Amino acid sequence: MKTAKKILSLLLIMAMILVTAACGSGSHLDEGGTVPPAPDASGESSETPAAPEAAQPWAPQLSDEDRAIVEELGTLTHHTPVAEDSLSWSFDSSSGTLTVSGSGPMKDYSSDDPSPAQEYGDAVTKIVVEDGITTVGAYAFCNLYWCESAQLPDSVEYIGDWAFANDYELNDVPFTANLKEIADHAFADIMGHKPLVIPEGIEIIGKSAFLSNVFYDTISIPASAYYIEETAFANSLTVHEFIVDENNPNYTAVDGVLFSKDLSVLMDYPIYKTETHYDIPDTVTRIGDWAFAQNFFLKTITIPASVTEVGENLFRNLDYIEEYIVDENCPVLRSVDGVLYSKDMKILYDYPCHKAADVFIIPDSVETISASCFLVCDRLGTLVVPGTVKTVVKDAFAQFRGVIYLAEEFTSKEVGNAALFSEATDYGFDYSHDLTYVPPTQRDPGTDGVEFPTVHVDAMTVYYAGTQAQWDEFAEKTDIYLGDTVVICDTPFPGA
Repeated sequence: MKTAKKILSLLLIMAMILVTAACGSGSHLDEGGTVPPAPDASGESSETPAAPEAAQPWAPQLSDEDRAIVEELGTLTHHTPVAEDSLSWSFDSSSGTLTVSGSGPMKDYSSDDPSPAQEYGDAVTKIVVEDGITTVGAYAFCNLYWCESAQLPDSVEYIGDWAFANDYELNDVPFTANLKEIADHAFADIMGHKPLVIPEGIEIIGKSAFLSNVFYDTISIPASAYYIEETAFANSLTVHEFIVDENNPNYTAVDGVLFSKDLSVLMDYPIYKTETHYDIPDTVTRIGDWAFAQNFFLKTITIPASVTEVGENLFRNLDYIEEYIVDENCPVLRSVDGVLYSKDMKILYDYPCHKAADVFIIPDSVETISASCFLVCDRLGTLVVPGTVKTVVKDAFAQFRGVIYLAEEFTSKEVGNAALFSEATDYGFDYSHDLTYVPPTQRDPGTDGVEFPTVHVDAMTVYYAGTQAQWDEFAEKTDIYLGDTVVICDTPFPGA
């Protein structure tokens, strides 16, 4: 059990690297959309055929009333924010039980207006919401890190934004018989430790509602869930398979992968799906936000010409990926030597973590390096970042295991806070061999489905072409978080 908890802790650390920004003002997100063809080496436009006129993007079947809400808000909710209530909160320190009593909807709290639960913090081990209360307000029970259980009455129909977020020890999701809506981040970062079966009756599941959860090993979606945000299950650690009721009007699963009903949107590829290669179906026109984030088994992905739109952070931290293969007629993406770019080569989406090379020089055409682009790359010796790069998104080089050369112009660019973070540790993941998935019926109760060996990891070394004074000014101005990363200035830039 100790070994399992250690591994889960490592998984959560990696998940926190991926989603830290989401807990504040919002993630730094990659760009997407249709882009013009890139010039070839001669400077002339490439001869890639023009993409066919895009069909109308898929959208879930909704009533006129729901469609109007989505058009106004960009998402679907039937909840009206509650500013005041008359509920009573009490805490029994002897049992660690926090009780909320009364009737009607609960007030929606915020990070600036915390709920009474925050007065008791780590002392809370159990939550009891009494019958008659109809909603759980936003931020009501978040950050109760040691809370193990929550009891909600069947009168609850809505669970608000961040309501139980970061309640790491919460082992059961407190579904109720009349629950209709689970809002954004409601159960982000909890340790489910069992299959997640969403009950019939739930209709709306918000953005990142179950972000970075530990659910063994399936997520089941009922027919009633007719509106699910793309990131609802993003980065769900240890998930092996999605199962969707065949009567669901808007969503389906094929070989465990979550899609829109018409297979035009690939929404979520499970982290523990064990195939080493995946051909994205040629029905797919959009790869959704976070669709492939942190899968532990994929080595190659083939992207068809049908893809005309890509979401945000879609290929983040694929720890064993070796190559992206993109159809030459794909209008929005291209691969060069297995590295994934936007079609015009202005965005570097992902350098495969397991692509072996002594040196990689980022092409001069690249203007944006995406989030986690080189995160934990362990087979690339030296990375050269030219001065033509304009934007480096958060976590772009985090925990890179080689050395990095930065042009003098780097300090004048837009650089995400943890872009160069690294940490020297004896508990880093060892990616030197393939992982093996163990099905639930063959593993010890309470243990993870994959054994992650650990290895000592050294801090990253960065060589900067500019002066120490330039770097110090940059570091002070941007407040960049380096961790244990060592920066050596006044270093000749390769090729200069």
